[in-house]
Amino acid sequence: MSVPSPPNSPLSRLARLVEDFEPRRDALSFGGTVREVGAGYARVAGIDANVGDILFNNSDARLRAEVVQIDKNEALVAPFGATLLLGARMYRRGPPSIAPTTNWIGRVINAFQSPCGEGLPQRSLVALCLPGFLPA
Repeated sequence: MSVPSPPNSPLSRLARLVEDFEPRRDALSFGGTVREVGAGYARVAGIDANVGDILFNNSDARLRAEVVQIDKNEALVAPFGATLLLGARMYRRGPPSIAPTTNWIGRVINAFQSPCGEGLPQRSLVALCLPGFLPA
């Protein structure tokens, strides 16, 4: 049995905050800023990360990178595909992990754990994910 709290008590206010919490809107994330961009690398200042961690950008899902070197003030990162933009905010996702599901059975999965091609036969999936891998 629970005893109701008065509407303006600290416990009631906390309960309302918990009920109204929306992670995409309310969660805090600490990140860093892209300070330098080169061919195949970028430097991110102000981020607390470890070598091997994956960084991401909230506003553009294509902007992802892996931390390959860290020093006292910044991290050297290798972007995945897209070029990072100067001033972009990058956030730590943590080390890469893999979470296989039954949806993967008979599918070709890319490095980002996404199936290659939707509804294609397996031979076509391999050709789509690994061009030049199959003989003609």
